[in-house]
Amino acid sequence: MAQYAARASVDLHTQLFFKNMNTDEDGYVFAVRKNALQILLPRYGLETTLFLRDKDGKSIGEFNEEEATQTINNLTIHMFDPVTVQISVDTYNIQRQRIQIHLVKPFIEGFSVSAIVKNKTTIDEVDNTITTPVKRLKVKSSK
Repeated sequence: MAQYAARASVDLHTQLFFKNMNTDEDGYVFAVRKNALQILLPRYGLETTLFLRDKDGKSIGEFNEEEATQTINNLTIHMFDPVTVQISVDTYNIQRQRIQIHLVKPFIEGFSVSAIVKNKTTIDEVDNTITTPVKRLKVKSSK
């Protein structure tokens, strides 16, 4: 029972962390399955599954069991290949929210999503304006 509680707690806090965030992250394929890629996102220590299905639920790739690869539109994905995924929280079912990922790179026509464009000048301007002055406290000695 404690193990289930620990898993549920990790799942809840992961969802809360990504709740209002929609971000692109680099990761690595650590396992290739018949209908999915398992991806490690080292920045967050998150292991997630990217199912290779179209909107109708049909598999979009060809799985090679001997080489542990997926081939999709002349693109072959191997274990340890770098990928970029988009992370968000699926709030469609309020009682069963879950982390949702979409493939950004390598780009697969009809499956991948476009990358999120961040306005870096705005971020740099904000970083430059947020400066906190250092205040030194005077400590009286008790002599």
